[in-house]
Amino acid sequence: MVVRKSKTDQEGEGQAIAIGRTRQPGTCPATAYAAWVSAAGIVTGSAFRGVDRHGHRGAPDHEVDPARLGGHGAPLHPRHDPVREQRRGRSGIVGVVVEEGGVGSIMRTQEEVSLDRAADRFFRSYHAHCTRPDEDTLFNLLAAMHSLNDRMRAACSTRLFGSRSFIGLKALRNLFHHEVELIHEVRIIPVSKLPPVSMDLMSVCLVGRDLIERAAGSKDPAAVMNAFRWYGGIADVEPAIFNMAVDAFEALRVAGAHPSSDAYRVFEAQYDAEEDEGRPHHVTGEIRCRAGDVEEVLRVAFAQTPASRSD
Repeated sequence: MVVRKSKTDQEGEGQAIAIGRTRQPGTCPATAYAAWVSAAGIVTGSAFRGVDRHGHRGAPDHEVDPARLGGHGAPLHPRHDPVREQRRGRSGIVGVVVEEGGVGSIMRTQEEVSLDRAADRFFRSYHAHCTRPDEDTLFNLLAAMHSLNDRMRAACSTRLFGSRSFIGLKALRNLFHHEVELIHEVRIIPVSKLPPVSMDLMSVCLVGRDLIERAAGSKDPAAVMNAFRWYGGIADVEPAIFNMAVDAFEALRVAGAHPSSDAYRVFEAQYDAEEDEGRPHHVTGEIRCRAGDVEEVLRVAFAQTPASRSD
Protein backbone atom coordinates (compact mmCIF):
# COMPACT_ATOMS: atom_id res chain seq x y z
CA MET A 1 0.00 0.00 0.00
CA VAL A 2 1.22 3.53 -0.76
CA VAL A 3 0.97 6.44 1.68
CA ARG A 4 0.64 9.45 -0.58
CA LYS A 5 1.32 12.06 2.06
CA SER A 6 1.31 12.55 5.82
CA LYS A 7 1.71 15.44 8.23
CA THR A 8 5.46 14.89 8.38
CA ASP A 9 5.77 14.45 4.61
CA GLN A 10 4.75 17.90 3.48
CA GLU A 11 6.45 17.55 0.09
CA GLY A 12 4.39 14.49 -0.73
CA GLU A 13 7.23 12.08 -1.42
CA GLY A 14 5.07 9.18 -0.29
CA GLN A 15 6.04 5.84 1.18
CA ALA A 16 5.26 2.21 0.33
CA ILE A 17 4.16 0.22 3.39
CA ALA A 18 4.42 -3.56 3.50
CA ILE A 19 1.55 -5.67 4.79
CA GLY A 20 1.65 -8.07 7.69
CA ARG A 21 -0.56 -11.12 8.14
CA THR A 22 -1.56 -13.03 11.26
CA ARG A 23 -2.34 -16.71 11.62
CA GLN A 24 -5.95 -16.09 12.62
CA PRO A 25 -8.10 -15.03 9.64
CA GLY A 26 -10.69 -13.54 11.94
CA THR A 27 -8.22 -11.00 13.31
CA CYS A 28 -5.87 -10.65 10.33
CA PRO A 29 -5.79 -7.01 9.12
CA ALA A 30 -4.67 -8.07 5.65
CA THR A 31 -7.60 -10.46 5.28
CA ALA A 32 -10.05 -7.84 6.53
CA TYR A 33 -8.60 -5.23 4.22
CA ALA A 34 -8.81 -7.51 1.17
CA ALA A 35 -12.41 -8.36 2.05
CA TRP A 36 -13.32 -4.66 2.27
CA VAL A 37 -11.68 -3.80 -1.07
CA SER A 38 -13.45 -6.72 -2.74
CA ALA A 39 -16.85 -5.97 -1.21
CA ALA A 40 -16.59 -2.26 -2.02
CA GLY A 41 -15.42 -2.93 -5.57
CA ILE A 42 -12.44 -0.58 -5.14
CA VAL A 43 -9.82 -0.75 -7.88
CA THR A 44 -8.16 2.65 -7.65
CA GLY A 45 -8.33 5.77 -5.53
CA SER A 46 -8.74 6.00 -1.76
CA ALA A 47 -9.05 2.77 0.14
CA PHE A 48 -11.52 4.10 2.69
CA ARG A 49 -14.52 6.23 1.76
CA GLY A 50 -17.73 7.32 3.32
CA VAL A 51 -20.87 5.18 3.13
CA ASP A 52 -24.17 7.04 3.26
CA ARG A 53 -27.26 5.94 5.17
CA HIS A 54 -28.49 4.09 2.09
CA GLY A 55 -25.33 1.95 1.94
CA HIS A 56 -23.89 3.74 -1.09
CA ARG A 57 -20.10 3.95 -1.19
CA GLY A 58 -18.55 7.38 -1.73
CA ALA A 59 -16.46 8.25 -4.77
CA PRO A 60 -12.65 8.31 -4.77
CA ASP A 61 -11.10 11.63 -3.84
CA HIS A 62 -10.21 12.50 -7.41
CA GLU A 63 -13.84 12.00 -8.46
CA VAL A 64 -15.40 14.22 -5.77
CA ASP A 65 -17.50 17.09 -7.05
CA PRO A 66 -15.61 20.31 -6.07
CA ALA A 67 -18.92 21.99 -5.26
CA ARG A 68 -19.40 19.49 -2.43
CA LEU A 69 -16.06 20.60 -0.99
CA GLY A 70 -17.32 24.18 -0.78
CA GLY A 71 -15.03 25.41 -3.56
CA HIS A 72 -15.67 27.78 -6.42
CA GLY A 73 -13.69 27.38 -9.61
CA ALA A 74 -10.77 24.94 -9.42
CA PRO A 75 -11.39 21.78 -7.35
CA LEU A 76 -9.53 21.25 -4.13
CA HIS A 77 -6.73 18.72 -4.43
CA PRO A 78 -7.59 15.70 -2.26
CA ARG A 79 -4.23 15.99 -0.48
CA HIS A 80 -5.15 19.48 0.70
CA ASP A 81 -8.70 18.87 1.87
CA PRO A 82 -8.49 20.59 5.30
CA VAL A 83 -11.30 18.56 6.82
CA ARG A 84 -9.68 15.31 5.73
CA GLU A 85 -6.27 16.43 6.95
CA GLN A 86 -7.66 17.46 10.33
CA ARG A 87 -9.53 14.19 10.76
CA ARG A 88 -6.44 12.22 9.80
CA GLY A 89 -4.28 14.13 12.26
CA ARG A 90 -6.70 13.67 15.16
CA SER A 91 -7.05 9.96 14.60
CA GLY A 92 -3.31 9.42 14.32
CA ILE A 93 -3.78 7.31 11.17
CA VAL A 94 -1.79 7.95 8.03
CA GLY A 95 -3.90 8.50 4.92
CA VAL A 96 -3.80 5.43 2.65
CA VAL A 97 -4.66 4.85 -1.00
CA VAL A 98 -4.76 1.78 -3.20
CA GLU A 99 -2.43 1.54 -6.15
CA GLU A 100 -4.14 0.08 -9.21
CA GLY A 101 -3.22 -3.59 -9.33
CA GLY A 102 -1.37 -3.26 -6.04
CA VAL A 103 -1.43 -5.58 -3.06
CA GLY A 104 -3.33 -4.50 0.03
CA SER A 105 -1.45 -3.37 3.08
CA ILE A 106 -2.18 -2.45 6.66
CA MET A 107 -2.09 1.20 7.63
CA ARG A 108 0.66 2.61 9.79
CA THR A 109 0.08 5.14 12.50
CA GLN A 110 1.50 8.62 12.28
CA GLU A 111 3.64 7.78 15.30
CA GLU A 112 5.28 4.86 13.47
CA VAL A 113 6.09 7.01 10.45
CA SER A 114 7.46 9.73 12.73
CA LEU A 115 9.64 7.15 14.45
CA ASP A 116 11.18 6.09 11.13
CA ARG A 117 12.00 9.68 10.29
CA ALA A 118 13.40 10.41 13.74
CA ALA A 119 15.60 7.33 13.36
CA ASP A 120 16.85 8.55 9.99
CA ARG A 121 17.64 11.98 11.46
CA PHE A 122 19.51 10.34 14.32
CA PHE A 123 21.67 8.16 12.08
CA ARG A 124 22.38 11.04 9.71
CA SER A 125 23.51 13.07 12.73
CA TYR A 126 25.57 10.16 13.99
CA HIS A 127 27.24 9.73 10.59
CA ALA A 128 28.03 13.46 10.46
CA HIS A 129 29.58 13.32 13.93
CA CYS A 130 31.69 10.30 13.02
CA THR A 131 32.99 11.85 9.80
CA ARG A 132 33.26 15.53 10.84
CA PRO A 133 33.28 15.61 14.64
CA ASP A 134 32.96 19.03 16.23
CA GLU A 135 30.78 20.88 18.71
CA ASP A 136 27.99 21.38 16.18
CA THR A 137 27.77 17.72 15.17
CA LEU A 138 27.80 16.73 18.85
CA PHE A 139 25.00 19.16 19.71
CA ASN A 140 22.89 18.02 16.74
CA LEU A 141 23.46 14.36 17.57
CA LEU A 142 22.36 14.78 21.18
CA ALA A 143 19.25 16.65 20.04
CA ALA A 144 18.41 13.91 17.51
CA MET A 145 18.95 11.28 20.20
CA HIS A 146 16.50 13.04 22.51
CA SER A 147 13.90 13.31 19.72
CA LEU A 148 14.33 9.64 18.81
CA ASN A 149 13.66 8.58 22.38
CA ASP A 150 10.45 10.63 22.44
CA ARG A 151 9.28 9.13 19.14
CA MET A 152 10.00 5.61 20.37
CA ARG A 153 7.88 6.20 23.45
CA ALA A 154 4.98 7.50 21.32
CA ALA A 155 5.16 4.76 18.67
CA CYS A 156 5.85 1.61 20.63
CA SER A 157 6.07 2.45 24.35
CA THR A 158 9.81 1.73 24.21
CA ARG A 159 12.48 4.08 25.50
CA LEU A 160 16.25 4.12 25.59
CA PHE A 161 16.58 4.38 29.37
CA GLY A 162 17.79 0.78 29.44
CA SER A 163 20.97 2.07 27.82
CA ARG A 164 23.55 3.25 30.35
CA SER A 165 25.18 5.34 27.63
CA PHE A 166 21.88 7.07 26.84
CA ILE A 167 21.36 8.08 30.46
CA GLY A 168 24.70 9.85 30.59
CA LEU A 169 24.35 11.51 27.19
CA LYS A 170 20.80 12.63 27.93
CA ALA A 171 22.04 14.46 31.00
CA LEU A 172 24.63 16.26 28.87
CA ARG A 173 22.01 17.01 26.22
CA ASN A 174 19.73 18.61 28.80
CA LEU A 175 22.56 20.75 30.14
CA PHE A 176 23.65 21.91 26.69
CA HIS A 177 20.03 22.54 25.68
CA HIS A 178 19.53 25.01 28.52
CA GLU A 179 23.07 26.43 28.59
CA VAL A 180 24.30 26.03 25.04
CA GLU A 181 27.50 27.97 25.64
CA LEU A 182 28.79 25.14 27.86
CA ILE A 183 29.30 22.90 24.85
CA HIS A 184 32.36 25.02 24.05
CA GLU A 185 34.03 23.43 27.08
CA VAL A 186 34.02 20.05 25.32
CA ARG A 187 37.23 19.03 23.55
CA ILE A 188 36.80 16.86 20.45
CA ILE A 189 40.20 15.71 19.22
CA PRO A 190 40.98 13.36 16.31
CA VAL A 191 43.32 10.53 17.15
CA SER A 192 45.77 11.96 14.60
CA LYS A 193 46.25 15.01 16.86
CA LEU A 194 47.17 12.92 19.90
CA PRO A 195 50.50 11.29 20.78
CA PRO A 196 50.68 7.65 19.61
CA VAL A 197 47.77 5.85 21.27
CA SER A 198 45.83 2.64 20.79
CA MET A 199 42.04 3.05 20.89
CA ASP A 200 38.83 1.72 19.37
CA LEU A 201 37.57 4.97 17.85
CA MET A 202 38.90 7.72 15.59
CA SER A 203 38.51 10.59 18.05
CA VAL A 204 38.06 11.44 21.70
CA CYS A 205 35.35 13.70 23.11
CA LEU A 206 36.68 14.99 26.41
CA VAL A 207 34.53 16.54 29.13
CA GLY A 208 35.69 17.72 32.54
CA ARG A 209 34.34 16.17 35.73
CA ASP A 210 32.82 19.45 36.93
CA LEU A 211 30.68 19.74 33.80
CA ILE A 212 29.43 16.15 34.01
CA GLU A 213 28.68 16.52 37.72
CA ARG A 214 26.68 19.62 36.86
CA ALA A 215 24.79 17.69 34.19
CA ALA A 216 24.16 14.77 36.55
CA GLY A 217 22.53 16.94 39.22
CA SER A 218 21.22 15.22 42.33
CA LYS A 219 18.63 12.79 40.92
CA ASP A 220 20.91 9.86 40.03
CA PRO A 221 24.46 11.16 39.64
CA ALA A 222 26.08 7.73 39.78
CA ALA A 223 24.18 6.54 36.69
CA VAL A 224 25.42 9.55 34.73
CA MET A 225 29.02 9.35 35.94
CA ASN A 226 29.21 5.61 35.25
CA ALA A 227 28.09 6.09 31.64
CA PHE A 228 31.51 7.41 30.64
CA ARG A 229 35.11 6.28 30.52
CA TRP A 230 37.17 8.23 33.07
CA TYR A 231 40.82 9.23 33.03
CA GLY A 232 41.40 11.11 36.23
CA GLY A 233 39.21 14.21 36.19
CA ILE A 234 38.42 13.88 32.48
CA ALA A 235 35.82 11.67 30.81
CA ASP A 236 35.91 10.49 27.22
CA VAL A 237 32.25 10.39 26.15
CA GLU A 238 32.92 9.20 22.59
CA PRO A 239 32.59 5.49 23.51
CA ALA A 240 29.20 6.26 25.07
CA ILE A 241 28.13 7.90 21.79
CA PHE A 242 29.17 4.83 19.83
CA ASN A 243 27.50 2.39 22.23
CA MET A 244 24.33 4.48 22.44
CA ALA A 245 24.01 4.29 18.65
CA VAL A 246 24.24 0.50 18.89
CA ASP A 247 21.59 0.46 21.63
CA ALA A 248 19.30 2.67 19.55
CA PHE A 249 19.75 0.49 16.46
CA GLU A 250 18.90 -2.67 18.40
CA ALA A 251 15.86 -1.04 20.02
CA LEU A 252 14.59 0.08 16.60
CA ARG A 253 14.92 -3.44 15.25
CA VAL A 254 12.93 -4.83 18.15
CA ALA A 255 10.30 -2.12 17.63
CA GLY A 256 9.94 -3.08 13.95
CA ALA A 257 10.90 0.38 12.69
CA HIS A 258 11.75 0.91 9.02
CA PRO A 259 14.33 3.72 8.64
CA SER A 260 15.50 4.11 5.05
CA SER A 261 18.31 6.70 5.01
CA ASP A 262 21.72 5.90 3.57
CA ALA A 263 23.27 6.58 6.97
CA TYR A 264 21.02 3.99 8.61
CA ARG A 265 21.79 1.41 5.93
CA VAL A 266 25.53 1.95 6.36
CA PHE A 267 25.21 1.39 10.10
CA GLU A 268 23.01 -1.65 9.52
CA ALA A 269 25.55 -3.17 7.12
CA GLN A 270 28.37 -2.65 9.62
CA TYR A 271 26.30 -4.13 12.44
CA ASP A 272 25.40 -7.20 10.37
CA ALA A 273 29.04 -7.67 9.33
CA GLU A 274 30.07 -7.68 12.99
CA GLU A 275 27.34 -10.21 13.66
CA ASP A 276 28.53 -12.49 10.85
CA GLU A 277 32.15 -12.27 12.00
CA GLY A 278 31.35 -12.81 15.66
CA ARG A 279 32.72 -9.41 16.71
CA PRO A 280 31.21 -7.42 19.59
CA HIS A 281 28.96 -4.50 18.71
CA HIS A 282 29.92 -2.34 21.69
CA VAL A 283 33.34 -0.87 22.45
CA THR A 284 35.11 -0.65 25.78
CA GLY A 285 36.55 2.76 25.01
CA GLU A 286 39.90 1.92 26.57
CA ILE A 287 42.83 4.08 25.50
CA ARG A 288 46.37 2.78 25.71
CA CYS A 289 49.34 5.06 25.26
CA ARG A 290 52.92 4.20 24.36
CA ALA A 291 54.22 7.71 24.95
CA GLY A 292 53.48 7.87 28.68
CA ASP A 293 50.60 7.97 31.12
CA VAL A 294 47.20 8.13 29.39
CA GLU A 295 45.73 10.45 32.01
CA GLU A 296 48.55 12.92 31.52
CA VAL A 297 48.27 12.77 27.72
CA LEU A 298 44.55 13.50 27.86
CA ARG A 299 44.98 16.20 30.50
CA VAL A 300 47.39 18.05 28.24
CA ALA A 301 45.09 17.57 25.23
CA PHE A 302 42.08 18.79 27.20
CA ALA A 303 43.94 21.92 28.29
CA GLN A 304 44.42 22.99 24.68
CA THR A 305 42.12 25.71 23.40
CA PRO A 306 39.79 25.01 20.44
CA ALA A 307 41.83 27.40 18.28
CA SER A 308 45.07 25.50 18.89
CA ARG A 309 43.39 22.24 17.88
CA SER A 310 41.80 23.46 14.65
CA ASP A 311 44.91 23.64 12.47
